[in-house]
Amino acid sequence: MKCNIISQRIQLQEYLLVEESTITKKIEETLQDEEGVKLIDRAGAEGMFDGWLSGYNHALTQPTEYFRKHPTNDYELVCNALS
Repeated sequence: MKCNIISQRIQLQEYLLVEESTITKKIEETLQDEEGVKLIDRAGAEGMFDGWLSGYNHALTQPTEYFRKHPTNDYELVCNALS
């Protein structure tokens, strides 16, 4: 079973909702520290995102060739069972 790209985005959003309190706390801590704010540049922001997503990176399932040949924006399509 392989997932549609839209369902992957939904799965990522659900993961981030579960982690919302942790992410919010880290952002607030960074913004309260003047030195921390000064360190936020592109690389710093990417590092923050990498940290938030570290538990999720391996959960991504790449769409099969089937979805590349038959693109869809059907947000209700979660997966397609292939025999």
